[in-house]
Amino acid sequence: PWHDALINENFLNPKRTYEVNHLYNNEMIQSTVTTVENGGIIQYLIRPNSDELHEALYGKIKKNESNYIFHNSAPKTAYFNSAVAAFIAYSGLRINITLAHGWGCALTARLLKEREKYHHTKTIQVVHSELSEQGVVLNNDPNFYYLNGIGLNFNDQLHISPLKEGISHSDKTVYVSQTLLNQAISYVGYFHFNDIVREHNKNGKLLGILNGIDEEFHPCKLT
Repeated sequence: PWHDALINENFLNPKRTYEVNHLYNNEMIQSTVTTVENGGIIQYLIRPNSDELHEALYGKIKKNESNYIFHNSAPKTAYFNSAVAAFIAYSGLRINITLAHGWGCALTARLLKEREKYHHTKTIQVVHSELSEQGVVLNNDPNFYYLNGIGLNFNDQLHISPLKEGISHSDKTVYVSQTLLNQAISYVGYFHFNDIVREHNKNGKLLGILNGIDEEFHPCKLT
C-alpha cells in the first residue's frame, strides 16, 4: 500500500509511475502504481487515485504515520487484489512469479489464471496461521458485492473464501511450518475447505517450510 511510503524517506524519490485501470465495486476505476527502490529492491506502491476511496479503505492518514486500521476488510481485499492483478497483467512487465501472503491477497491467483495471456505467471500462496474461516464472506453479506465486483463471478456460490480460492488456483501453497500444514490437512472446518487442501496435498502442491524460507528451493522448480 502506498501509504506506507509516508514513514520511509527512501520512498520520496519515485523512479516511475503507472496508471492502472481495474474493476472495483463493479465500476472501472484508476489507481497509481509508483516504482521506488529501497535497499536495492524495487517496490511497487499502489493507491487509488480517488482520495475519497483511499479514506474509505483506510481512514484519514496523518503525516508520518502508517495506519493499518481499515473500516472493512472485504472492500480492502477487493481493491488490492483487483489493482495488483491488473498491474501484473497490463503493465507490460513480464512478472514470472507472485507470492501472496495470507488470505488478504489470495484472489490474485484466480484473477491471473482467468486471463489466458498471463498463464506464464506462476503463483504461490503463503499461509501463516489461517486454517479456513478467515476472510470468508457469505452471499447474504453486503460485503459479498465487493468481492464479486472485481471481475470474478461468485454468483452461484453460497460464500467466498479468499484463502480457498488462493490455494485452489495457485501453483504451490507454502505453509510456514510442517506442523501448520499437518493441522490444515486434519482440520475439520466449514465451507468444504479441507477437500481442497487434501486434494492439493495429494498432488504435491502443498509445502511445509519453517518460516516459509528454503534456501535450496528455486522458483524454476515450479515449471
